[in-house]
Amino acid sequence: KKVPAPKKISTLIAGESLLNDGVALAVFTLLKQFTHIDNAMPSAWPVAYEILREFTGCLLQAYILYKLLRTLLRLGRGLDHESLQYHVTVTFLLIHVNYLSARYFHLSPALCIVVFGLFSSSSLHTIQTNVKTTLLVLWDTIDEMLNAVLFFIVGVEIIFISAVPWSVLFITGV
Repeated sequence: KKVPAPKKISTLIAGESLLNDGVALAVFTLLKQFTHIDNAMPSAWPVAYEILREFTGCLLQAYILYKLLRTLLRLGRGLDHESLQYHVTVTFLLIHVNYLSARYFHLSPALCIVVFGLFSSSSLHTIQTNVKTTLLVLWDTIDEMLNAVLFFIVGVEIIFISAVPWSVLFITGV
């Protein structure tokens, strides 16, 4: 974020980084699911099927919600003073719907939201400049706050793990 680079390149790198994080989280969650099945190593086909189902489902869901977002943004073009509130409400609503429907369809919420964000970034040109700037600042601030919370939780977890003797961790399988 500190290196002066063209906005398009920094956006592309940030999107790729988020996609990597979403994929890693989805794969980790999926593999963790398979470890609880009779402590036996699953065959490759069920794992491959689940990965394909998750990724395809997230792509489909994100694309449908992206189309809904474009429609809602077109409806909000005529608004003047309420435009910012409308756009903030629409983005929060669709992210919430995305999360809830991912949970309902047993998809990775993180991956679905990342893919939705990548699709949605192409709709920014349809929003008024002042509204777009405010939305980007809002979501950037939320991103920074959530990263701070994430690093705090990771730090607490590291302190917890370092406080427990390693032999206990190996015996319990953590």
